[in-house]
Amino acid sequence: MIVSDFKMNVTLMLILIAFLLSSCAGGRPAEQKNAVSSATAQSSRNEKLLTVASPFEDITEYVLAGQKEKITLSLKAYGEQAPQLDSVLSRRAKEELKSLVSGIEQAQRQGHFEEIALKSVEAYRVLIESLDRGSLQAPVEVSLLDYAGFKTRALLHRKAVDWSSIQSTVNEAQQHWNAIEPRVMDKGLRDAVNTAMEGMKKASAARNTDMADFAAQVDLALVDLLEGYFRRTAK
Repeated sequence: MIVSDFKMNVTLMLILIAFLLSSCAGGRPAEQKNAVSSATAQSSRNEKLLTVASPFEDITEYVLAGQKEKITLSLKAYGEQAPQLDSVLSRRAKEELKSLVSGIEQAQRQGHFEEIALKSVEAYRVLIESLDRGSLQAPVEVSLLDYAGFKTRALLHRKAVDWSSIQSTVNEAQQHWNAIEPRVMDKGLRDAVNTAMEGMKKASAARNTDMADFAAQVDLALVDLLEGYFRRTAK
């Protein structure tokens, strides 16, 4: 019954997303960028953090897509941009990020690509959580929904799937959505995200890898729409 309900929810999600994409597409192609590039920041601090966060999102995507040869290029891009962080990260965040990057490099040397994905998404989180929230048009919770989607996919990519961690990640995603849902006046978009959240929870409860991965990808697609929505309503 759970799987059957999930399939019904997925069908609804696809219909809603298709409608939303068609309604948002006219004259606004820039709003379909990924979460890092589209998380609009007004401060120099945020611009630096978002610039440095981008390679970690790229690394996670490369691992999931099997494009392992591109990981080195993204690590190089991070290394070139890292000096910008000295003036914008707290000491604790710097130490956590340094440890994660060291872990990524070690995992790459050892060929442990599933660990690269997990540590990269955590590095992305460290940078996103360091943003100046008052200078963002879109609330930081939108980028944290992005983090939750990528983390779920990275956890599913492991040989031994840690369903407990996936359920915790999905619960965190629900909390992030609860925090911003009252600000989303577009009923179609709001319903789509609610359906996605429900789908992620049911998929993780059923421990269905394929469905959980699909639900996480839907979450990532909706992040783009949420970014566009908040940019439009901020004008």
